[in-house]
Amino acid sequence: MPVPAAAADLRVVAAYTTLVGRSQHAPLRDWVGFRVWLLLRRSLRTAGAVLAAGAGWLAGALWTTAGGTPAAAASAASLLAVAAGGLLILRNSMSERRTAVCAPPERALLAITDVTRLHVWLVRSLRPDLAAFAGLAVLLAAFGAAAGLRPSQAGAVAALLGGALLAVVLVDALWALSRPAARRRGPVGLNPLLGAAVLVLAWAVTAGVRAGAAGLPAPVPAPALAVAPWPVLAVDALLLAAVVLLVPVLRRAGYDAGAPGPAPAPAGAGVASRTGSRVAGSAVLPFLRSTGRLVAVLGLLAAGCRLGGGLGAELTPVVWSVVRGYAFISAIVLVGLFFSVAGPSASVAHLRYEWEVSGRSMARVLLGALGALPRLVGRQWLCLAAGVGLLVSARSALALGLLPVLVVGAALIAEAVEGGGQGVDGRTTQGTVSSVCVLALCAPFFALSSGAWGVAALSVYTCAVLAVGVAVAVHRTRGVPWRA
Repeated sequence: MPVPAAAADLRVVAAYTTLVGRSQHAPLRDWVGFRVWLLLRRSLRTAGAVLAAGAGWLAGALWTTAGGTPAAAASAASLLAVAAGGLLILRNSMSERRTAVCAPPERALLAITDVTRLHVWLVRSLRPDLAAFAGLAVLLAAFGAAAGLRPSQAGAVAALLGGALLAVVLVDALWALSRPAARRRGPVGLNPLLGAAVLVLAWAVTAGVRAGAAGLPAPVPAPALAVAPWPVLAVDALLLAAVVLLVPVLRRAGYDAGAPGPAPAPAGAGVASRTGSRVAGSAVLPFLRSTGRLVAVLGLLAAGCRLGGGLGAELTPVVWSVVRGYAFISAIVLVGLFFSVAGPSASVAHLRYEWEVSGRSMARVLLGALGALPRLVGRQWLCLAAGVGLLVSARSALALGLLPVLVVGAALIAEAVEGGGQGVDGRTTQGTVSSVCVLALCAPFFALSSGAWGVAALSVYTCAVLAVGVAVAVHRTRGVPWRA
C-alpha cells in the first residue's frame, strides 16, 4: 500500500536524519550544549536567508541603476540558475558526497536494518541540494523583484531553476545506485554524466559572458521562453518523471556489509595488466583517481568553452599558460605516483622475473610495464589534449600529448642517477637529486611548447630523453642481482 510505505519511509528517514545529525555535529553540540546548538543552527538558517535576500535585492537595484533591462536581467538570472546546477553536479560528483550515498561509512549497520539507498539519498543528498537551491531561489526572487521582472520572465527563470534542481537530483540519484569506488577495477574513471555536466557548465558560462559583452541575449533558453516557457516545463516534466521512476529502484536497493578490493589480474595476463593490477591494489589508487579525474575535467572545461564561442584572443594565451603549468604539475604527480609502485626501483624483482621467464629483451619488458600508465590515465590525458586543442591550437594539444612521455623518460634517468629508497609503507621514495633531475630535464617543455618549430624540436627532444631513459634503466635493472 502506498500510504503505509510512505509512512514507513518517513519514520526511517527521521531516524536516519537524527543519526547523521548526531554524528556530524556531536563535537560542537557537546561543546556549546544542546539548547545553544539548536538556537545557533536556527539563527544561522535565518541569517543565511536574510543575507541571500539582501544580496539579491542589492544586485537587482544596482542592475536597474546601471541601466539594465528586465529582459537582460532574466537572461542573467537564467544563466546563474543553469551554472548553479552544473556547479552542484560537479561538486557532488567529485567530492565525498557520492561515496557517502553509494557507500556510506555506516554501511555495515545499514545492511542489517531497513535503511535503503532511498533513505540515505533523501538525507545525505536531497536535503542539502534543496537547502542550496532554496537559498538561490530567495536570491533570484529578490533580484527579480528589484530588477522589475514581469511575471512571464519570472516564471521562465523559475522553470529553469526548477529544471536545474531536478537535473541535480536525477544525477545524484543515479550516483546513489552506482557501485562503490573500491569495487571498480579501473583506478581512474570519469562518469559520462559528470562529463556532460562539465561541458554544459562551461558552455553556459562562456556563452553568457560573450553574449553579455556583446550586448546580445545570452544563448540560454530564458530570453526566448520569457513569454512561453512551455519547452522548459516539458523538460522539467521529463526530469521529474525520471526521478519518480527511480524512487522504487532506490527503495529496493540495499547495502552489503563491505566492498571487496580490485580483483587480481589473471595468471596469463601481460606485464602491463599485472602492473596495472598491482598499482590498482596499492595505496596510490585514490591519488591517481583524483588527479586523473581533475585532468579530464580540465579538458572538458576547455572543450565546453570552445563550444560556447571561445575565450577571445586576449584570454587564450593566459589560459594556455595556466593549463600548461597545471598539466606539467599533474604529469609529474601521476608519473611519480606510478613509479613509486611500479617503477624500475620499486618493481625490480618483477621486471627480472618477467625478463627471465618470457625470453624477451629487458627493454620490451620495461616498456610493457610502463604501458600500464597509459591504460590508467591515458583517456583522461587525451581528453585534456583534445580540449586544449579545440580551445587553443593543434600544436598545443600535441605538446600536451608529449609531456607525459617526457616526464617518464626524465623519471627513468632520475632513478638511474639516484636510486629510490624504501618508505615505511612499502613504496619507493625519491630524493632531492632525483626531483631536481626530473625538473631540469623537463624544463625545455616550457620553451618549446609554442610554435610549429618549437613543437617539432620538443618531439625530437622527448624521443631522445625517453630513449636514454630506457637504455639506462635497462642497464641498471640487468645489473641488479635478482632475489627470490
